[in-house]
Amino acid sequence: GKSKYLVGFVRSLLQAARYGTDEALMYFPKVIDLMRSDPAARDAFTELTRAMPSWQFIRWNSQMLAALGDNEAGSDGAEQIAMVVKRVAREYPQSMMYPFQVSEAGLRKGASPSTLKALDERQKILK
Repeated sequence: GKSKYLVGFVRSLLQAARYGTDEALMYFPKVIDLMRSDPAARDAFTELTRAMPSWQFIRWNSQMLAALGDNEAGSDGAEQIAMVVKRVAREYPQSMMYPFQVSEAGLRKGASPSTLKALDERQKILK
């Protein structure tokens, strides 16, 4: 039902972005929201973001960090987001410095052990 359409939307947008459609990449924050609400969409997100160059995500650094720190009930997908953040931080550390410094304290408050581990890894990469 609904899951099939969510996965199709996530797949279509990420594939279009991967092939250079800038308009599709403008919907990346929505893709993050959808991916967090559906396990099948998380699988598609993981598969397709691995195939995309990490520079395509730089403009969404703040949103990805905010999503890592968002611990609303029922939200998930932190592992998938952390994977993208880690890649961007490793390949373009300067792009992550300011958004990370601004959001670090908020991210640590109430964070899951996996998010804390990801933050510590990010800190090591950025120093």
